[in-house]
Amino acid sequence: LLLILKSQYMQRSLQYLGKYAFIQRETRRFWKDLRQTNPFHAPILIHREAALLELP
Repeated sequence: LLLILKSQYMQRSLQYLGKYAFIQRETRRFWKDLRQTNPFHAPILIHREAALLELP
């Protein structure tokens, strides 16, 4: 029983790490493409998103 629980735990851990690595890689690629396309546009987008998140 303990061996089964350990293997399920390992499977879930590896799944989580895989998803995290994928999201991190895609996010990095998105910002890299955005900066290469228009290097002055990325800071404007970040500022605009931050302004939208501010509470009144």
